[in-house]
Amino acid sequence: MALFLLATDASAQRTKPKPKPAPAPAPAPAPAPSPSPAPAPGPTTGEDESKKDEARVHFERGLELLSEEAYDPAYAEFALSRKLYPTKAGTKNAAICLRRLKRYDEALDMFEALQAFSNLSDHDRTFAEKEIASLRAFVGTLELRGGEAGAQIAIDGRERGTLPPPGPIRVGTGSHVVRIFKSGFAPFEKSVEVVGGQSSAVDVRLEALAKSGRLAVTEQGGKVAQVVIDNVVVGNTPWDGSVAVGDHTVVLRGDGDLATQPAVAHVKLNESAQLGLALEPLTATLRVEPTPVSALVAIDGVAVGRGIWEGRLRSGAHKLEIAEEGFLPTTQALSIANGGRSVEKVALERDTNSSLWRVSIPSRFVVEATAGGAFGPSYGGSVAGGDGASAGLIVGGKARASLAYELGVGLGFSVDGGYAWTRESVSGRNTTLAPLPVGSSPSEAGTSDSELTVRGPVVGASVFFHRGSNLRWTLRLGGGLWLASIVDRRSGTFTTSVSARPDGTKGQAATYNLDAVEQTADGQYVYIAPEARVGLPIGKSAEVAFGVEGFFALALSQPAWDPLGTRVITGSCRTSTTNDCVTDGLAVFDDGKLTGKTFILLVPGISFRYEL
Repeated sequence: MALFLLATDASAQRTKPKPKPAPAPAPAPAPAPSPSPAPAPGPTTGEDESKKDEARVHFERGLELLSEEAYDPAYAEFALSRKLYPTKAGTKNAAICLRRLKRYDEALDMFEALQAFSNLSDHDRTFAEKEIASLRAFVGTLELRGGEAGAQIAIDGRERGTLPPPGPIRVGTGSHVVRIFKSGFAPFEKSVEVVGGQSSAVDVRLEALAKSGRLAVTEQGGKVAQVVIDNVVVGNTPWDGSVAVGDHTVVLRGDGDLATQPAVAHVKLNESAQLGLALEPLTATLRVEPTPVSALVAIDGVAVGRGIWEGRLRSGAHKLEIAEEGFLPTTQALSIANGGRSVEKVALERDTNSSLWRVSIPSRFVVEATAGGAFGPSYGGSVAGGDGASAGLIVGGKARASLAYELGVGLGFSVDGGYAWTRESVSGRNTTLAPLPVGSSPSEAGTSDSELTVRGPVVGASVFFHRGSNLRWTLRLGGGLWLASIVDRRSGTFTTSVSARPDGTKGQAATYNLDAVEQTADGQYVYIAPEARVGLPIGKSAEVAFGVEGFFALALSQPAWDPLGTRVITGSCRTSTTNDCVTDGLAVFDDGKLTGKTFILLVPGISFRYEL
């Protein structure tokens, strides 16, 4: 026996695996660097020696797996070795494997078990203390309140005693499935989130079965075995109890490899169902770790429960199915060799079409403010589109304020008010001046330059669709009236035709520059304004967005220059007092449309939105 203990410690030294990154500082998975002394020999029986030899075999196999960084099967071997004959080397290696597997609560328990060895070296004791201190940050507790005394507790498929527990139950950080079962009551199941170093309370409510049947489970050969119903150990065979109506998954666990594959028991109202199962050597082991942890696991068409499941199966091919609401179900085939162990970590993909991920948003009032530049090709009309005219782009700005009501689905309606100011410069338009009285003398030819300004309040309404979380988008269609004022400020260069001097005689035709004059006309435009924008949230209720609006204006009546509304003095006599100047007297511009029937603006801008 001394040779076994010495060999285990020395072998463990030689199989120190390479370090791997971990979420917290993790010890190198190797036992103490020096062999542990063998315990003093004592009286043993042949059965004791047989167990020690079997424990040594599993320990050596665990060391081989540990050297390959196969932590899960290595832990299974060390755990079985400890069950047969616990040693400090087996305990330490089992704790290291659990740490590597991120089964932090089990690792903490195992390191504390390591501390309990009286012959622990100072090095190992210091090592265990450091690991325990580190693991506490990754372990929380569950406080189970209420329930029925004697009810069986299972957390993530692991048996954790009965109600009431002696104290808070340790679990690792993250999501866990808590199951409570007692004959005659509806089973209790709840998913719980646990934070490291903190305790989470679970109020257990077991309700007496209003509709139930009975289930009797026996082992066909008369052997005593654990009875596991719906992933909870409920007692030993023969077992009889009151359970809920419906299908239940039943497994028997015997000594060693003896077990049964999952079977289904059909329980009917007020009837007794009999289920006889035969223990058999099941040499394959499967552990399933689904994400999310509440996912339903089925093996070979039999649902075995929600969350982590571990059990024995026949060697060979099996079908694994995992499903959960809001996720795409998955099915995979697997094969486990005789004596093999398989760990299946399956992460389900979200079903983006599921209503589970559609956030419920209440309807609400929203205020918005938008401002931006305005650009367009041209107003058109007789001025910008006249003969010889050279028209520049429309430039300006537009602002809007809106009060909206938005439904939870993102569809909203708003009333809008704002102001738009735009301007366009036109040069070189061929223009004539008609001397007064009109027709009394020939018109004077020349070119004119205009500065057109269209400005005024905009009133209307919109319908929009607003969606998104981290990145938000809005599609809007607005419409209404633009109550505009159109200003045409004109100047130009002309040539006299009659060329009369102040004394009434004729002189040479003269070219003169006309001082700027302006007219203002009213214009009413119906507008249609589609808009698209992308926004970013600011806090819980605010959003800033950037977008582009198209502004299509349709004139209800085209504003025009009033030919008799503005009179100008022709010729060069305005600046000369001699008889050398010439003039044709007073004259007026010809009429012309200041804008076309339609014109288009493009309005890129920034908006601020606040939900009331």
